[in-house]
Amino acid sequence: MAKSNKTQKQKLMNLLASGQNVPATTLAKKLGVRSVSAHIANLRNEGLVIWTNTGSNGTSYRFDAVRS
Repeated sequence: MAKSNKTQKQKLMNLLASGQNVPATTLAKKLGVRSVSAHIANLRNEGLVIWTNTGSNGTSYRFDAVRS
């Protein structure tokens, strides 16, 4: 089986593409990173709209297909 050559950015975009809230812990585990918020900030700097929801269950992120 060939190893996936997707970048962390592509993996993050794929996980957020559902439009559903994705917990930060899930993103960290799937991407193998410690600072999910830094990756989210980079995507926001590129003009993507990513919502942050903070609640009793922790932080989650949601991608909006609209560009600012």
